Amino acid sequence: MTTNMPLNEAAEFSILLVDDDLQIVDLLNQAARHEFPQCQFIHRATVEEAITYLDTITGWGPRLALLDIDLKTDKTGLDLLTWIRGHEKYRLLPVVVLSVIHEEETVRKAYARGANIFTNKPFSYEEWKAYVRYLRTYWFTTASTPKLWFDKPTSALTD
Repeated sequence: MTTNMPLNEAAEFSILLVDDDLQIVDLLNQAARHEFPQCQFIHRATVEEAITYLDTITGWGPRLALLDIDLKTDKTGLDLLTWIRGHEKYRLLPVVVLSVIHEEETVRKAYARGANIFTNKPFSYEEWKAYVRYLRTYWFTTASTPKLWFDKPTSALTD
């Protein structure tokens, strides 16, 4: 199930979260309430849902994308990463890959396709809180991310 909540105008920092595991989505949302209250996750469960969201957004877009690699569909988070980096409209969007996969080849593929960082999924709620705290410290407090304005929808879903 995909959360189709409108962008919280009060949120200072929105993150596109692409993950098919609803428990992870719930953990991130709970952790963010405590550790990163300025954040709002915009959840999409599949590559297709994420592309549809990005292709139809009007107004301010997310400041960061958090992509799981293994989405248990034909298309992976790496496919979405390639799509994002291949489009002028989205290529400035910072992308954090989030995965349980720790293989060197997978890490290399993520960076080769344009990931800004490759991270490993935590296991406990306390580790998720620390993960969100680090996201906040780096991406919200330390780094500068571009504000991306989307004027009008581009094209329909493309491969």
